[in-house]
This record gives sequence, structure tokens and C-alpha cells, in this order.
Amino acid sequence: MCEFEYAWDDQGCRHCGFPEKGRANWERCRQLHTLAGMAAPVRDRTWLRFLAAGCRRVKHLFAEPRHRAVVAWLDARAAGIDQAAPPDFDAVALRAASPRAAPPGPFNHTPDPFRASVARAVLLTGEAAGGAADVGRTALEAARALAESDGWTRFPPRALDSFPLPPELERYRVDAATLAGAEGRRRGRSRRDDSVARAFRILQASSENYQRDRADHLRRETAVYCDLLRDLVAYPFEPVGFDPSWRTTAVVGLATGMDVSGDFSPIPVLADALEDAGCADDHVLAHCRGDVPHAHGCWVVEHVLGRD
Repeated sequence: MCEFEYAWDDQGCRHCGFPEKGRANWERCRQLHTLAGMAAPVRDRTWLRFLAAGCRRVKHLFAEPRHRAVVAWLDARAAGIDQAAPPDFDAVALRAASPRAAPPGPFNHTPDPFRASVARAVLLTGEAAGGAADVGRTALEAARALAESDGWTRFPPRALDSFPLPPELERYRVDAATLAGAEGRRRGRSRRDDSVARAFRILQASSENYQRDRADHLRRETAVYCDLLRDLVAYPFEPVGFDPSWRTTAVVGLATGMDVSGDFSPIPVLADALEDAGCADDHVLAHCRGDVPHAHGCWVVEHVLGRD
């Protein structure tokens, strides 16, 4: 699969020819980098809005004031406000960030994977807000880190011996846990302890199911970020035919209210108002009535307000 910076046309990626383009593929895509490739080019401010919406989804992750300061900076930049970076952020942002681990520094105090992933998300968020060389790639990596951080809160790391066992095997817990190591497995085979081996298999299966659940959660979170990107970027291979006559007082009033308040719960009402104004575009109406998240920069609201 190509990274998002490769060239795309209305049929597919000119580099590898996958996936075939079409509105159905656009709407079904659950791979964030692939979707970003289909959407390219995307304005930097749209990426900032995308990331700001992602941060609002998982605001419970930002317990430290310094983290919240970086998110507030991103919100300001996404709103078009030229705000200075939080104190000490520059020193942290200059550290080379590994693609798989948070760099050392004030935003990363322990090797705990949750704190490390939150630290990486905050660093990437700050870099995007500060005008990274490639805001799109930085925003995508930050979204990935946000999804991983949320996954760690729901599925924290667990030792093999922390999973439940049947009462009759509880006495073999410690011995079974040692089978996780190669030396322990050799000892287990030599003494042929069926009870210990059975307990080990149960613990191992529980651990694998736990990791599988965490991976499923990460896929679901990634799908939500795909929905957020589709909310901000209309289907890129067909221009939106937005008729100025649809901008009635009711339509503009609803769109302005959502844009100012950030509350997009009335967006189905906007679909009704657009329909009353003569809009018969199925894609515009379906976007307003669909069960997807909406955020500042929603492409329908932007078209209503003449900012398309």
C-alpha cells in the first residue's frame, strides 16, 4: 500500500494502481493513510482541524496542564489564530522522534506505553500546530498516536499471570507463567506436568484474546478518524455543485450557529432546511443525515458559509 504522498488520479494510485478509485471506495475506506492519499492535496488548516477534532474526542488523555496547553495551541491555530507556542515546547519539539517510541524529555517521564504514546501524540500535535514541514503526515501520525493512547487506557498492559484460571488450576499459576520463557518451556516439557501445561495454555489464550481485542479497538478508532477526515474533505473526484440559492436565511443561520458553537447535533435539521431550499443533492443530504462525527470545517457547513 502506498503512502499518502504518492500521486493519485480518478482511477487509482499512479504509483501502484491500488485501490481503484470510486465513491464507494472513498466511503468504505478504513485505512487512514490510504484515505489521505485519495483526498490529497489537503490544506494545512484542514489537517489542523482534523487533528483538533481528534484531540477533542480523547480529551481525557490530556491530564497534565502542559499537554492541555499544547492542545489549546492547536485549537487556536486550527481556528486561524496566530498564537505563540506554549513555554518549553520548542525544546521538546526539536528532539528527534522515533516512529515507534516517544522521545525522551519533559513530555515523557516513564517507559509506560500509555504515557509514551500520549507523549508522542502531544509532541506531534505541537509540531503540526507549529507548522511542520509536512503537516498532513504529522497530523496522521498524531492521530495514530491518539488512537493507540486511547487503546492503552482501555486495554492496559497485563502480565501473563494476571489472567483468570479455573479454581482447580490456580495452584499452578506461578509455574504456568514461567512457561512463557524458553527455559521454562523446556522445564515444562521435561517434567510433563499436564496441569501446568493446561494452565499455561489458558493464560496464553487469554493474553492473545486480550491483544486481539486491543487491535480491534485500534481498528475501530482508526475508522472514526477516517470518518472525521471525510467530514472535512468532500469526495475529491467530483466537484460539489452547491447552488447559491440554497443559502436561505434558515440554512445560513443553522450553519453559522454550528460553526460558532461547535455543536453539530442540529446538522440533520440543516439537511431539512437545505431540502426546503431546493437542494436535491443526495450526497449533501446524506452527509448531514449520516451517523458520522462532525467537526469544525465540515465540508457542507463550509459550502453553506461560502468558504468552500
